[in-house]
Amino acid sequence: SAASDVYKRQIQIYEKWPEMAKNAFNSEYKILDVKNINHIIFAGMGGSGAIGDIFEAILSKTNIHVSVVKGYHLPKTVDSNTLVVVIAQSGTTIDTNVYVKLAKTRGAKTISIVNKRDGDVTFLVDSSIYLGNGRDIEIAVPSTKTFNAHIVHKIKCLPERKL
Repeated sequence: SAASDVYKRQIQIYEKWPEMAKNAFNSEYKILDVKNINHIIFAGMGGSGAIGDIFEAILSKTNIHVSVVKGYHLPKTVDSNTLVVVIAQSGTTIDTNVYVKLAKTRGAKTISIVNKRDGDVTFLVDSSIYLGNGRDIEIAVPSTKTFNAHIVHKIKCLPERKL
């Protein structure tokens, strides 16, 4: 049945998590200068925004203000000392892309964590982390498909800056 096929595909994706995490950890990306960052915003629509909740908890013991945005409104505090991390499956969601454009008009640094290479958002941000975990079409949102890869990649990035 169709439901059975979807279930089997999802299990195959889950079984690839160790490989996806390793690939994310070893991937190349442009490192941004984050010396003066005092505010990080994790933004994603729907399930893609779930990873922001985890990093808000992880960073809650630091001196960095963390916001999680799963909607459409840019906080008024966004400025040149803000890093906006956009999490997306395809990078083509118009709302997310408009969010990045608004953040950049306020001088924020921007980065995307995205599955699809050359998704629209990758041309708008300062740097992109490509996970490439799964097909370029959506089978499941990144929060379920690439959760471990996000975690490993972010943990890899944290030591580069003393919090």
